[in-house]
Amino acid sequence: MTNNVFKKSLVIGIIILFLGASIIPFVTSKETLKTSTFNSTGFTDNCDWIVDNEGDGDFTNIQDAIDFAIPGQTICVYSGTYFENIEINKQIKLKGYNYELGSGNNTGKPIINASFNSHTLIIYSGGNFTSITGFEITGSGTEYKWVNDSSGSRKRYIYAGIEIVYAMECSIFDNTIHDNGCGIDCNTEKFVYIENNIISNNYDDGIRGFENLRIIDNYIHHNGIHENFNQGDGIELWTGAVGSYIYNNTIEYNFIDGIWADTPNKVNIIINIINSNGFCGVHMYGSIGSKIEGNTIQNNGIYFKEREFASGIFLQTCNGGSIFKNNIIYNYNGVSLFNCINIHVYENENISYSQKFPQIPPLNGYGIHIKDTKGGNRISNNNIIFNENDGIGVENSDYNIIRDNIVKSNKIAGIHLSHTNWNCIINCTLEYNTYSGFACIFAFCDCIHESRIRNNGVYSINAWFSLIFAQNNTWEGVPNFPYSIVIWNGPYTYNKPSLKPIIIKSNRHLIGNVQKIGKVIGINIDEGKELLQQFQVLKYYSAMSRRIEKYDLS
Repeated sequence: MTNNVFKKSLVIGIIILFLGASIIPFVTSKETLKTSTFNSTGFTDNCDWIVDNEGDGDFTNIQDAIDFAIPGQTICVYSGTYFENIEINKQIKLKGYNYELGSGNNTGKPIINASFNSHTLIIYSGGNFTSITGFEITGSGTEYKWVNDSSGSRKRYIYAGIEIVYAMECSIFDNTIHDNGCGIDCNTEKFVYIENNIISNNYDDGIRGFENLRIIDNYIHHNGIHENFNQGDGIELWTGAVGSYIYNNTIEYNFIDGIWADTPNKVNIIINIINSNGFCGVHMYGSIGSKIEGNTIQNNGIYFKEREFASGIFLQTCNGGSIFKNNIIYNYNGVSLFNCINIHVYENENISYSQKFPQIPPLNGYGIHIKDTKGGNRISNNNIIFNENDGIGVENSDYNIIRDNIVKSNKIAGIHLSHTNWNCIINCTLEYNTYSGFACIFAFCDCIHESRIRNNGVYSINAWFSLIFAQNNTWEGVPNFPYSIVIWNGPYTYNKPSLKPIIIKSNRHLIGNVQKIGKVIGINIDEGKELLQQFQVLKYYSAMSRRIEKYDLS
């Protein structure tokens, strides 16, 4: 009897030991995953909770894990599709892994799909310092709504793949965000970090933000382009976008602008590739002190090429800031400055090959187009070549400085002034331009000084109804054309003194003659021919000479 009990006990013990051995590895492997998740590179970050849509984790959907977690915990989500609208109101680290956990055969980043209903993922103010990494985020609602913002103003609104509502210091890293209303919508008071994401094919903007965005190493493309829904920018920044920083992104084929910023604050746009966007590569309104530096900006204006300011860079009503060391080529205008002051455009490698849509008169194709500006802009040390219109066109603008540029092989004029006052062109090379090196119409007290004007197609200088000071230049006409300079002044007053002469003084190597068409009053050519004695014009000449001296020393 005792032997039988002993034998039975031994058998039962062996069975229990066998069952325990088979259970313990499963429990151990799951606990191991909670503390150190394994992927192709080995064991990585700690996981407090595991989500797997096939039941191999703690939860089968993401929202349950978020609701159960305490602030600061990490939730790991494995490959599969999760049809959810995620809401986060606590600090969470949400990490996606692109492989299956346990049973099943899912591959790729876990997909959060909102089934075109509301937001795909939204972070509320309680979610400060939340991070979202490693997901495919798609399917937010795409219908527009009208809502009242905090000031009571009506605002058009669309759902987003990720929306951040007053949460601070959030991070969006290494996600694929596509086919939402808006890709990422940031309405927050402090920094949001958006890095290394692919943001594409959203119905409206790829990224929209109001304050303190850090947008780095993303690929932002084909946003705003959907059947019967063509609108949207790659990146759109609004009034509160204080100190936003856009670095090393590729931004291309978005329906309107690559980057649109309507903000009075400084925006830094550094070392990006901004290519083939519908209207402008960079379009800014009202910014103060922004920096556009080291970018490649090309082939923009592809959907709105008939518009006047479809440009690589278009600044409107901006004050201060710089456009520096960019490569700006094959846009419908290179750089457009409209109603701007104190912008410095300098040392750009190329502002070249701007294209011209065949309207008459041509509205685009400029290398640089300055219009309706209040002065203080400086254009210096740029290469401005092979543009389909003027290399530099200045229209209805005053007190700008254009110096030390190479302006070459442009289809109309190297530099063209129209309805301008007190602009200075200093030490520029104007050569091989198809029509003229320097042209002006209704220009008053502008000057061209110590520049090289040579081998232009028809004229070196072509001046109509203008008071221009040309001093200490070196120029050459075209041997087969009889005139280097054509001046047509006539009886035009333009609310200025009735005299409209051109003063050409102390220039070197003048080849060809001066042609006077119509009634010309007062020409001073090389120290004394038809010397101008009228007091008013001499007064302006004296003031311009002082202005030249001032900017030669700057």
